[in-house]
Amino acid sequence: MALSYKDTTRNARLDRLTTDLGATAYLEIFTGSPPGKAAGTFNADSGTKLASLACSNPVAGGSSAGVLTFSTITSATGLASGTPGYFRFKTAQNGAASTVIIEGDAAVGSGSLNFSSTIASGGTVSITSATITEGNA
Repeated sequence: MALSYKDTTRNARLDRLTTDLGATAYLEIFTGSPPGKAAGTFNADSGTKLASLACSNPVAGGSSAGVLTFSTITSATGLASGTPGYFRFKTAQNGAASTVIIEGDAAVGSGSLNFSSTIASGGTVSITSATITEGNA
């Protein structure tokens, strides 16, 4: 049987992300595969950092019906050219692995963070919308 949660529980879990990311969060995009975690702690960044985008403060408004909708994520200039492979939401720009709150896969045309094209060094990198849905059977 799949698990189901009361909506207030789903929302509380999502709203904790906003709290954990704090007032100076960044979305960083890298080439390669997500480095993952060991013993509950995120591993160091790997691959080439393609972009670092500032998040709004707060990162998101309150979640509703198990969906967290991010506030504006500021466009940035590509730091290098490459194909997005993964992303990390961090509590600070250029933060160490200890500042990672969310990690996920990214790709052109697919992935948890879906890009319309590869990233070019010096080009504009924009995120038009971002949501996280807390699963519920």
